[in-house]
Amino acid sequence: MAVITITAPAVEPVTVAEFKSHARIEYADEDAGIEKKITAAREYAERYLGFPFISTEFELVLDTFPRGPLKLPAGRLQSVTSVKYVAPDTGLEVTLTAGTDYEVDTYSVPGWIAPAASGWPTPKATINAVRVRYVAGYGATAADVPAAIREAILQIASSYFENRESVSDVSMMSVPHGAESTLDNFRSYDWE
Repeated sequence: MAVITITAPAVEPVTVAEFKSHARIEYADEDAGIEKKITAAREYAERYLGFPFISTEFELVLDTFPRGPLKLPAGRLQSVTSVKYVAPDTGLEVTLTAGTDYEVDTYSVPGWIAPAASGWPTPKATINAVRVRYVAGYGATAADVPAAIREAILQIASSYFENRESVSDVSMMSVPHGAESTLDNFRSYDWE
């Protein structure tokens, strides 16, 4: 199983202007560096929680379909773009039809797709025979991301900005504890 990012987020959950206001920076000399710190902070927070904040397109690649529903990694499922598999008889890629061949659950976290009553088709016995493209995240804009997550990103980016080197005379932590505590409130646990 592999999950590949097809289309990265179009925007960051936090703008340079918001960061500068948070960090009380009034000059523009550091703007390019600040953008990088914001991106790094968002990436850290997404890895920490295991899902994207801004709409991101992924492709899940499997050798075969599961016996039942297929959970889609990456948190809040917005939509399924396509479900494809390699046909065993022809070796050609076949696209399944939503609503006929499978159903989509965008309400559960993580989201999932379930086969029609007849079950999933049997793909060709080869690696990477099944491909599912989908979009996950809170939404397409920064306003869609919860304020607490945006605040955690600001805290992490500020830490990255203030502590640019990995060596210091004082004790440092890699990420502020308050940011991780805030992010912990958004963790999703799968109890199955």
